[in-house]
Amino acid sequence: MISKDVLEILGLIIQVLLAIFALWYTIETRNLRRHSMKQLAVLQRQHLVAVSPFLLVGLRPKAELVKELETEPAKVLNVSADQVEETAKRELSRLRAHDGNLYFCNISNPTSKIALQVDAFVYDSSTKNFTTSGSTIVVVAEKEDQQLVVGAGPLSQQEAIDAAQSEYPELGSKAAELLNYNSRSYLLVLFRDIEQAGYAIKREFEMDSDQECGMFTSRLHAL
Repeated sequence: MISKDVLEILGLIIQVLLAIFALWYTIETRNLRRHSMKQLAVLQRQHLVAVSPFLLVGLRPKAELVKELETEPAKVLNVSADQVEETAKRELSRLRAHDGNLYFCNISNPTSKIALQVDAFVYDSSTKNFTTSGSTIVVVAEKEDQQLVVGAGPLSQQEAIDAAQSEYPELGSKAAELLNYNSRSYLLVLFRDIEQAGYAIKREFEMDSDQECGMFTSRLHAL
């Protein structure tokens, strides 16, 4: 017959073994979860690379374009030589008649994936106002360059957020993070990939004394 002391020792050993097993199981489960999350992140990254274009975006304010049309119209206008002077006069008249901020957003797609429903917003840190394109580019095909005119405004922050969310409902609270008040002015370009996933490219800029636009590094955000 097993004594009471032996039974107590066996019970204690069993409890210790169960505790060790529970600790091992917890650690292994945590490691497995971390490994799964890493694999999921890799798969998401691979999917992002597979379907998402990366757009190169730039900005030219009205003053910069007016200056180029006055000094080097042939360089700016894609028309025949005999039409440069007349076209430059017409474009200058149109630009000077526009009150408020007016920007020309250059969008280049160097990838082999298409971008859909491209929209743009500009934040002016000097006035704390927003300007939007008011319309979208339906498709920017692979290896294609397009231009989007950004001149609808001025808008308050909430008006800009509402305009962005009307086209991109999935923005949610992220709209306020992207369309924020900032110490620098910035360009925000929204677009979708072929599977309708949304993205945002944000690029800060500064205007120099000659009203020329100096752009900083752009950042891509998945919506």
